[in-house]
Amino acid sequence: MVEQLVEKRFEPAPTPTPVPTTIVPKPTPTVDLHAEKLTTDILALNAAEILELQLSTFETQLENAIAHGFADLTFIHGVGHHTLRNELHRRLGKHPQVKFFEDAQKEKFGFGATKVVLK
Repeated sequence: MVEQLVEKRFEPAPTPTPVPTTIVPKPTPTVDLHAEKLTTDILALNAAEILELQLSTFETQLENAIAHGFADLTFIHGVGHHTLRNELHRRLGKHPQVKFFEDAQKEKFGFGATKVVLK
């Protein structure tokens, strides 16, 4: 028994299993959430599906920007009926990595964009 313990002590350690890495795509500093920019199949989607696509893109791009250490980014959401804008602002207000958000440069984007400053 002692001999077995001594032999085990000198055995090489097992090779650790490599941890898979996830590559997070780097977003652009300005993300256009207009439906026609996100899909070519816009006519096949109803309003709820379009909103879900826009919100999903928003969430993904925000998380990717955080992962890449962005200081800020801008989401172009358009004016419309403020449905998308209001939902973005609701989610941004609850997000722990968002320092603050505000209307983006009106000269550049009009009234349809939100600038997000990250912590």
